Parts: sequence; C-alpha cells; structure tokens
Amino acid sequence: MIRSLAARLEPAPLAVRETRRFVRDILRVWDAEILAEVAELLAGELVTNAVLYAETPIDVHLAWSDGDAPRLRVKVCDEADAMPQIVEPPRPGGHGGYGLRLLERFSSDWGVERRESGGKCVWFDVGANL
Repeated sequence: MIRSLAARLEPAPLAVRETRRFVRDILRVWDAEILAEVAELLAGELVTNAVLYAETPIDVHLAWSDGDAPRLRVKVCDEADAMPQIVEPPRPGGHGGYGLRLLERFSSDWGVERRESGGKCVWFDVGANL
C-alpha cells in the first residue's frame, strides 16, 4: 500500500520547523516512526536550502510504501531553476555545505529532477531497515 501527502510552505525560516513537525506527525500516523529522526533531519536540510536559495513557495511531498521493502520518499520542490551543488569542501568553520552530504550519508538514494512547470524537486529515500 502506498500513502502520500503534501504540504505547501512559504519560504521563511519557520518553514524548517513546520517541515520537521509535518514529517514527524505524518510518520506517526502511518506507523513509520522509526524513520522520523532521519527523515526530519534530511527534509529540514532541503527546506533550509529552499528557503535560503530559492525564495519561492516550497512543496514537501511524502510517500510511504509499506510493502516487502518499506520505504519513505520525501521530495522538496521549489520554483527556482538553479540546481543544488555539493560544496567541495564544505566551508570551514562556516555554515552551509553539509545538507547534500547528509543526504549522501543517511539516505538510501537521492536525486534532483526538473519540474515541467519550472523549478526542481530534490528527493531522498529512506528504508525501514535503518
């Protein structure tokens, strides 16, 4: 069975907290709380990037598949065309440059796709085998 839900957020710092709460609350309802900590962290990082760099409305999509290989896919979409880039190396002593590295480390897969309407979606998967 696949369940999905989405939320639209304004590009403001409060969007990060709202995203984390949204992810946590929905995973509790879907009985997938085991994924909450990682999913909240990664979704928060992506929304932070959208707030800082896209400055457009942000769509957060959750899709939970609880079949033989349970999996959560989270997509964070914005209307900016600039594609995210991994900073080499992250800025020493500064803020930033770690979000995509966290995706690489803690997700089972991730990527970026362009939207037909303009903008992009950055997505990641996490499995219940954490």
